[in-house]
Amino acid sequence: NAVAVVPDASAEATVLEGYGRDRPGFLLAVTRALTEAEVEVRLAKVNTEGRRAADGFYLVDSRGQPLNPGA
Repeated sequence: NAVAVVPDASAEATVLEGYGRDRPGFLLAVTRALTEAEVEVRLAKVNTEGRRAADGFYLVDSRGQPLNPGA
């Protein structure tokens, strides 16, 4: 499993990509964790290839701005 922030993929949101073994409840677990972190999902691109999930999430903070993990 891997998770990566994709720099410069979007000016309006922070793009987070996740890859791993697909399983029931996977997206629920991811979105629940993001909600608990008070991160808003503006767009999700969900892709399943056999037993592998390759999902992208466009994320913003509570003000609608891209996340700034260095701040």
